[in-house]
Amino acid sequence: SKVTGEEDLSLLYQMADNYFAQGNIDSAVYLYQSYLKYVPQGEFAGKAKEKLKKLGKPLEMQVVNGANRSYTQNQMIFSENEPGQDLFILQKGKVKITKIIKDNDVLLNIMKPGDIFGEMALLDNKPRSASAIATEDVDLLAINKANFESMVQTQPQLMSKIITVLSERVWNAYKKIANSMIEDVNGRIADMLLTLVEKNRVKIAPKAEHNFQLGIFDLLKMLGMTDRDTNLIMKFMTNNKFIHLDGETLICSDLALLDRLVHYHKEGKRRN
Repeated sequence: SKVTGEEDLSLLYQMADNYFAQGNIDSAVYLYQSYLKYVPQGEFAGKAKEKLKKLGKPLEMQVVNGANRSYTQNQMIFSENEPGQDLFILQKGKVKITKIIKDNDVLLNIMKPGDIFGEMALLDNKPRSASAIATEDVDLLAINKANFESMVQTQPQLMSKIITVLSERVWNAYKKIANSMIEDVNGRIADMLLTLVEKNRVKIAPKAEHNFQLGIFDLLKMLGMTDRDTNLIMKFMTNNKFIHLDGETLICSDLALLDRLVHYHKEGKRRN
């Protein structure tokens, strides 16, 4: 079955042009080649071939197969909008996860050895939602539907780690959706802060202090708000003195009070 339409794949060509304009030739070459791989007769095929010839690069991308894979610095591992088959476990080096937003390459995450990325490829048939680029020479272990079963039998500890990561991501997605459905803005702020506490597996107790290691702007981004909504967080802190700033970092001085506040908003909703 066709994973992704030609329309989605034409974005690969547009992204290639975008990277080319920025002077990021490695990523541009990967994307021109990727476009030709998935839509060899596509609308931009002629232009993609022309660009690759001008750059003195082959029309076909180098195919990297097998479970153990190595990439050199600045090499693209996969691109957003591409079909994906593999989940990766980083064994050596660092990988940056980026996404083009309004023509800007936005850094979403830096993966370090032991980290897992690209896991949605095993869960659904949607195109990649972000790109992965090696920031130095890297070694990866690739897992796909074909080798998944043999890995389950030969490396059970690895599989349990993958399952833990996947279940955490599902939990995070569920919590985000549940948070977005809270109507009261103070309830949403409190719920998001408690979610961060739970994510870090911090024990909730009276007078227990927690440093969130993020600022107001980071919290606003998590809530899908902008810096124009800063006053809502400030007002929340004025009303709930146990949440305060230490420099630019958010601190909770009493986790039991935060937990009680979240329950108060949830109970209030049930009563209404």
